Amino acid sequence: MTYPAFAFILSDWWNSLPLACRIFYGIAVAAALFITLLTVLSMTGIGDDVELDADAADSGASFFSTKPIASFLFVFGWAGGTATSAGLGTVPATLLAIVAGLAAMAVIFWLLRLIQRLKVDGTIRKEEAIGKVATVYVSVPSGGQGGGQVIVPFDGRTLTLGAMQNGTQPIASGSKVKVLRYIDSGTVEVTTL
Repeated sequence: MTYPAFAFILSDWWNSLPLACRIFYGIAVAAALFITLLTVLSMTGIGDDVELDADAADSGASFFSTKPIASFLFVFGWAGGTATSAGLGTVPATLLAIVAGLAAMAVIFWLLRLIQRLKVDGTIRKEEAIGKVATVYVSVPSGGQGGGQVIVPFDGRTLTLGAMQNGTQPIASGSKVKVLRYIDSGTVEVTTL
């Protein structure tokens, strides 16, 4: 079968469909093309989801963003076209298509929210070290002198910070200490446990 013959068969099939069925399938095809465009743009790094709900802009996924709306239109079109082709009337087919489209929209919204939760900032917030138990890396001198270092655990990672203490005895390397406060951006005050 050559391309022009396939085009004629496709054209004959399209023209044989009732108007309601053509409208449903037209919506589905347009949504499929839009989803394909979104996919290509996402893979190139150009595309980003447009959000129509200002309250959800912080979360990165809105029920009324382009991906859930495109999925609604895609499923709405195919469900309505299939129902109309099967002999269902236009009104029941439209109601069925709306329900199916809303279900698809909800699933896509839920998946986007799930993906959004997987994102990790990766930023170490040093203020979270206060109150944590650290391990002395380089012994901490007594009397508020600098020069000591501690290793503080942060969500599966560690951070090495300068350490000072106000005790009368130096804290030996390998000892466990508690971080009391930040002295400056790279130094903390510690106390023995």
